Amino acid sequence: MPSISLKLTNSLLRKIKIPNEGTLIINDLDELSLKLRISWTVRKTWFVEKN
Repeated sequence: MPSISLKLTNSLLRKIKIPNEGTLIINDLDELSLKLRISWTVRKTWFVEKN
């Protein structure tokens, strides 16, 4: 799964393109454990990763 780190904002979330296949994980730069998983089925799932 590819992953990138960005500052998650409302405007950024509206602009994110859905991947053609697979899943993309976006890590928030402010809250390091907060992640957003976007799948090609156009599903967006928030989750918190415990270190």
